[in-house]
Amino acid sequence: MDNKITNALGAFSPKKIFILVFIFLGGLWVANSFRNNQNIIIVGVAADYEPFAFLKDNKPKGFDIDLIQAVADKLNARVDFKLIAFEMMFPFLERDEIDIAIGSITPTPEREAFADFSAPYFTGKRSLLVNADGPIENLNGLKEKTLGVQKDSLHEEVANSDWRRVLS
Repeated sequence: MDNKITNALGAFSPKKIFILVFIFLGGLWVANSFRNNQNIIIVGVAADYEPFAFLKDNKPKGFDIDLIQAVADKLNARVDFKLIAFEMMFPFLERDEIDIAIGSITPTPEREAFADFSAPYFTGKRSLLVNADGPIENLNGLKEKTLGVQKDSLHEEVANSDWRRVLS
């Protein structure tokens, strides 16, 4: 029998979820001690990456939001979400304006140089979606087109490197 939980986000092994929660608990415990002993965790989120983090009725929602809230509940802590642009996550962390950043942030060597990451809890693949009735049938159809990606994300890096090599 397969030992994975599968839902719309993909497959999550119980081991990955346990490791993630354990790391989050440790990070939140440390974060709690710095906010005037009020058990407040300041969480930075770029709420533009559904289903992980998005706005609904002007409030952050999504898988990562539910996860951080569940961990905070276990710590009897309150979460204060700070909505910030994705490209500002690491500067906010560096200036200690937030305790934790969430929203499906992929570790890279540059990011790991000054931030601790939880164990990966989701592994996805990049896809390009196009209108089935549109003129783009393959990667060559992207020549001279503009792609929309999240600034300073891995998607921007891929759009500026891997795809350009394919299209050259």
